[in-house]
Parts: sequence; C-alpha cells; structure tokens
Amino acid sequence: MCNINLKQTIKKCAIYYGYFGLAIGIIMFFITLVNPTIPFHLGVKEFYGFTAGVLSLLFLPLIMVFVGLFHALMLWYPIIALFRYMKNKRK
Repeated sequence: MCNINLKQTIKKCAIYYGYFGLAIGIIMFFITLVNPTIPFHLGVKEFYGFTAGVLSLLFLPLIMVFVGLFHALMLWYPIIALFRYMKNKRK
C-alpha cells in the first residue's frame, strides 16, 4: 500500500480553504461597505459597516483554515487513501 502524507494533505487543504475564506472575507467587506445594515456577530456584540467588513477580513480566513483542517482529517485523507488502495489493487 502506498504511503500517504497526512501533513501534506492537511497543509494543502488549509491553504486552499484559507484562500476561499479570504475571498469570502473580501466579498463581505465590500458588501458591508455598500450596505452598512448587515451585522457581523462576535460573541454577543454586533458590528456594522466598516468595522464589520474589517472583522470579516480577519476572521473568515481563520475560520475557513480550521474547517479545511477538519475536512482534511475527516474527508480528504480517507478519500485519497481509498483511491490509492483501489488503484493499487487493480494492478
């Protein structure tokens, strides 16, 4: 059976999900500048306007990196392992 590098899988997933979170954060930044009635919830506080946009730029990539970490462990790593196992079994 092929060796699968878990660190590399986690690293790639975290980077890709981080870029996706940054894209969402940039979109949210411009949306909150155009429409300042959209809130950003941080705990029990609500932020509006420019502050909400800056907070979305900071926190959405971090949140998506953690989502990517858990997806790498629970979803992508087992799929890669299963695919490589089936690919080697055919040979």
